[in-house]
Amino acid sequence: MLVLFVATLVTLDRMDAREPSRTTVAITAFDWQWRFDYPGTGVSVSGGPGTPAEMVVPAGEPVHIELGSNDVDHSFYVPAFLFKRDAIPGRVTTFDFTVEAPGNYRGQCAEFCGVQHDRMLLTVRAVTRPEFDAWLASQESAATAAPSAASSTVPVP
Repeated sequence: MLVLFVATLVTLDRMDAREPSRTTVAITAFDWQWRFDYPGTGVSVSGGPGTPAEMVVPAGEPVHIELGSNDVDHSFYVPAFLFKRDAIPGRVTTFDFTVEAPGNYRGQCAEFCGVQHDRMLLTVRAVTRPEFDAWLASQESAATAAPSAASSTVPVP
């Protein structure tokens, strides 16, 4: 029994280890969808009905996650990562993970959260650091251009 206890503690320490990270993503779970915010950039990606949210991260580097929920208990789960964390309202859970290889990884909410729980899907797209930087820059440009484009179409009395 003592051997299992020690093995569990060692494994938990490794799972909760923090590494220096250049990328932080704030994940918010809400009624049957996800939002991924990249703090300090103005970039926010949300899913919608029939459109899973896509989180883009650099492959081969640690990514720091801040996970929360706006309404009920949800659970961030990507089967390929063999990793699951709960999103609890009023509480921010932090963890780090590294996606070793570029690719698309499907995920979902693994905590029954209501009638449309089965539609609470997500994708993690891991890309090289230069591809990530280019994607982030294009999203930042789109985020800053959107308000000015909308304001230019407002009729002036």
